[in-house]
Amino acid sequence: MVEIENLSLSYENSPKVLKDIYLNVKKGECVLFTGKSGSGKSSIINSINR
Repeated sequence: MVEIENLSLSYENSPKVLKDIYLNVKKGECVLFTGKSGSGKSSIINSINR
């Protein structure tokens, strides 16, 4: 299970990449992140995987 509450992320000298993200993935669920380049997909995944 993955649960994220109020995730915000910014990189040095830049505006927020992610703001107030909430995500709840239950056991057995499959989630696909889609979007344009630079929309924050990899940032969310990197935050989960640390």
